[in-house]
Amino acid sequence: MLRLLRQASQVPDKTKVTKRNGEKVYTLRHKIQIYQEREYDEIVSEEGFVFLVDHEGTINIIPDTTQLLANFELEELNTVLLTDTIYEELTNADV
Repeated sequence: MLRLLRQASQVPDKTKVTKRNGEKVYTLRHKIQIYQEREYDEIVSEEGFVFLVDHEGTINIIPDTTQLLANFELEELNTVLLTDTIYEELTNADV
């Protein structure tokens, strides 16, 4: 397992994270589904915010500029870094 310091906006949905100086593990979510019998409500974070859900089901809303330590397996990290590289190349390309 590798840990990478990233802004919350750059962390994929469902990634395990900790706060920069913390040890408590959260799951980062961009949307949350709440089920009741056969129906569910979907709550999507407002622009500029993400959800942190702990193992007890407590949900925190934080700015997506917050620095978090994201936990990645090596294969996941390669995908994240490749995606970042492609995005940077596209946004910095002369059009």
